[in-house]
Amino acid sequence: MTGRIAAAVLALMLMAGAQAQSLYAVQAAGVAAVVDGDGVEIIRDEAADSAFAVVPDALFALGTVGGYGLYDAAGKRVNAERYDMLEAAEGAVLYRQNGLCGAMDDRGGALIPPEWAQLTCAGEGAFLALEGDIYDDLPDEMICVTPDGARLTTGSFTADGLHPFRDGRMPFMLSDGQYGYVDGQGRQVIPPQWRWAGPFSDGVAIVSDGRDMGLIDAQGEVVVSPRYAWMRRGEGFIVGLDDEGRVDVYSADGSGPRFTWSGVADAAEVCGAYIVVWSGDKALLLDAVGTCLREGPAGTLYTPGLDGQVIVSEGEWGEACQYVMNPDGSAASASYQYILPLCGGRYAFMTFERKASEYAWSQADWDYDNARWGLLSEDGRALLDAAYDEILPAGDDRLVLATGDAVIFTDLDGNALKTWTVTETAAPSSEAGA
Repeated sequence: MTGRIAAAVLALMLMAGAQAQSLYAVQAAGVAAVVDGDGVEIIRDEAADSAFAVVPDALFALGTVGGYGLYDAAGKRVNAERYDMLEAAEGAVLYRQNGLCGAMDDRGGALIPPEWAQLTCAGEGAFLALEGDIYDDLPDEMICVTPDGARLTTGSFTADGLHPFRDGRMPFMLSDGQYGYVDGQGRQVIPPQWRWAGPFSDGVAIVSDGRDMGLIDAQGEVVVSPRYAWMRRGEGFIVGLDDEGRVDVYSADGSGPRFTWSGVADAAEVCGAYIVVWSGDKALLLDAVGTCLREGPAGTLYTPGLDGQVIVSEGEWGEACQYVMNPDGSAASASYQYILPLCGGRYAFMTFERKASEYAWSQADWDYDNARWGLLSEDGRALLDAAYDEILPAGDDRLVLATGDAVIFTDLDGNALKTWTVTETAAPSSEAGA
């Protein structure tokens, strides 16, 4: 069941930032297909148990773990190749084939042959690459692969592999544990001097001197001196918590602080566009300007919902103690045992029976055989009863429901647009990965 939750989260990640869709990947209970918004089948691979959009409305992968075929929007195989992994990144598609990494354009055209141990997009059509064994204890030189295919040595080495570029900068680590940043040509633009370095966003990055965390700009200048035991990014802000329990909230570019919370915090966390502060016997939910929206007991948990909503969990695990909260602090739904955000203002809720756990750290676990999912609207109306083995987002305005004998492609209200009959018991679709 935890795999099914992961599948829904993965589907949300894959579709994040996508424009309105016309084609949808369906993956559930052994069905792997691509359909249009009316449920008309464009691609179906009966031997596959996994399907996902690599580039929305342009490239789709169908297959099994370690063996995906690539299809275009017309349902035609782009080539006869099989891929271990496919991932869209900054105008290109990175892939792994027989353990080696290459790149193609967003229509499947070849860019970089699969001959690298690791590859990342560096911007403006360039890539940084590593060769050799990236899992040994030796640092590897970063190679710049230019748009015309030239391979340029950079003289920059990393012992931590390659990471995605953000704001034209990529963190790297030397073998002594010091972090710095390189640009898209592999040149060291911020010398290694930090014990940890995060990605850039809005012109700043969170770094650590080994004890405390602060912010630097793209030139490596300190914007906020390291003085926080903990720092995180939220949606439009950055939060810092120091050893004395002081919580400061900065703007996304590091300016501020925007506000300082008036109390003393034991811990803090980011919840989408909100800040969670635990202090004594209270768990408070603050907005980005410091207004307290809700005050709950210390055991309360808050997780991001949809469109500014928050999922509140307050009570013993396994009880019907989770509900959806509106941005103004009012309850938007009744309470359920578990709630998961989907898409288009829709949530899945789960009902299950508890049983004795096989793990020492937990007294109870889900009874997988009895767990069922239902569907909620953003205002808390129950659109579908808890009668489904899975409810997953297929895109930004379509859903996939699975029962023991059928997979159903639906609109946001659960109205069936296409139904596949499942004739054999299949492995949970979430275990196929993406």
